[in-house]
Amino acid sequence: MTTNEQLHRIDSDIARYQGKVKTLQNKIMQLGEKKKKLQERALLEQLSELAPDYAQAEQLLVRLKAEQQRNSMADRDGGVSHDGVGQQDHG
Repeated sequence: MTTNEQLHRIDSDIARYQGKVKTLQNKIMQLGEKKKKLQERALLEQLSELAPDYAQAEQLLVRLKAEQQRNSMADRDGGVSHDGVGQQDHG
């Protein structure tokens, strides 16, 4: 086999493997999107179990947002809770 033939063979191998890599990257993206959708669906299912109607869901979201803000403030202040309740007291 000549040097040019070897180079041509290597180039074709590279092209073939690049095609396989691209296919795998596309598959990874598709699986990532599918995983994201399933996680969103699971979260919605959990929310519907916790708050079956709109009013309850809205109330739950307001409480979660308030808790996140308290935790954020506590993190900035070195772990001091601003609601007068310890960080582990929920509910």
